[in-house]
Amino acid sequence: MTTNFRDVLGHFPTGVAIVAGTGPDGPVGLTIQSFMALSLEPAMVLVSIDRRSTSWPAIRASGKFVVNILSSRQEAVARTFAKSGGPKFGDVRWFPGARTGAPVIGDCQAWVECEVGKIYAGGDHEIVTAHVLALSSIDDPQSHPLVYFRSKFPRLDRDHWSALNA
Repeated sequence: MTTNFRDVLGHFPTGVAIVAGTGPDGPVGLTIQSFMALSLEPAMVLVSIDRRSTSWPAIRASGKFVVNILSSRQEAVARTFAKSGGPKFGDVRWFPGARTGAPVIGDCQAWVECEVGKIYAGGDHEIVTAHVLALSSIDDPQSHPLVYFRSKFPRLDRDHWSALNA
């Protein structure tokens, strides 16, 4: 069922983000697809994190993180952060978030600085609610989001972007 489940749900396109925080040995992060708005008042988001993640325990312990919403130019960054273990920030330009100190990755579409709210068991994942402390986005009509669909990173064509920017 796992393979079929993954294949069928892969037909639902998602954005790609990196959850990043600061651990005892420096910045840590992981690639996610499960990210959504949870509440407008108070401003809250929800992320879903694989329990096998080696980065999440350090982020969870700090209580603060940044959701970095990636641009279409950041496929390599998404792939790097999707791998378990090893250095991830070596070639990545980042700066500390103003409210959390957690890593905001350069050239991303938007970022949301968060404080962990509640954590729920969700099968092989943890469902994390988080309070939004600060957020920002770039204002560049030429910058497009990184999209994940059927295990690939497709790009929207010019007609799609023209319609969105009209």
